[in-house]
Amino acid sequence: MIFKRERIITGLPYNSSIRIRVYDAQDTLIAATTLFSDGLLNGQPIIAPPNPPGPFNVGFLADGKSIIDPATKQTMPSGLPAGTKYLTCSDLAGTFRYTNPGATNIPINTLFSFDRGIWGNSMHPGAWAGTWRVMVDVVNWYMPTAYSPVPGLLQGESPYFFPYNHLGPFAENGWQSISNVRQGGEASVVFELDQRGLVRGTVLAMNWVNQDREASWITLEFIQNSSSYQYYWYTWDGFFDGYLDPGLYHMTITEWIHNEGHFSQQLSVPVSLGEKSESTIILEESGIPINVPNELGVSIEMYSTLTTSFQNFDPYSDHQRILNLLLKNSARS
Repeated sequence: MIFKRERIITGLPYNSSIRIRVYDAQDTLIAATTLFSDGLLNGQPIIAPPNPPGPFNVGFLADGKSIIDPATKQTMPSGLPAGTKYLTCSDLAGTFRYTNPGATNIPINTLFSFDRGIWGNSMHPGAWAGTWRVMVDVVNWYMPTAYSPVPGLLQGESPYFFPYNHLGPFAENGWQSISNVRQGGEASVVFELDQRGLVRGTVLAMNWVNQDREASWITLEFIQNSSSYQYYWYTWDGFFDGYLDPGLYHMTITEWIHNEGHFSQQLSVPVSLGEKSESTIILEESGIPINVPNELGVSIEMYSTLTTSFQNFDPYSDHQRILNLLLKNSARS
């Protein structure tokens, strides 16, 4: 696997995690691995050290070097280190110690169980003679030298199966196909992963004194005419970010579906491979009240006082009068 940005080999921008899955023509998962599928199991190394001692030559190799620490026999804390240009996964044969995200009660399978694993073609009944398809997901973990959130933090973990997780930083541009070989043979394929475009920004909302404030839980919908997918993001303290495939997107920013509180906005967002697009969006007040059911145990008198007072609120002269009214009605209820 070769990591590119704008079609140029540049390597991983951050320490990352990865998940590789191999399917047959019936979309049955027959082999898979992650960074966590290597290391210790019940105190024993899953991958035995070479004899005579030497470098590990199975599992993940980042620029030719194993990511398994020879001392601990576990995956190095960095995962896939930033700067990796060429990643190799060697001898992937089954689903040993693998669990799909979001799944439960998945047993730990043996390396060559009777119903899983890449067996290859042979003269024996039931041997698989078709091709294999490979699916790769990459997730940004953290900066290599300092603590600060990476773009698209933890996004990209199986977005096609769990859309709420959003797209990851790299696009495979179609599942790669590997031709079959006879048992005892070897099949391999080289393919590239292109960095998607990063879209990030801030959503501000005007308050009752015409000041803009960061707004949380604002919904952002991205729709591309050439795609059947719709992507939904949410702001946190006004901030949003995520990766998208290249193209022109129609972005809708919504607080409430009927424009309560603030008006929705619609923008066109162009996205290019490896490029970053940033924007600041300000939502204007709509004057449409947000109707919230009175389910909080607030008395009718107190609720009426709050509504009437804040409709005529002057922050520079009325604060003490409103406080007195609130305390008075609170004592009555």
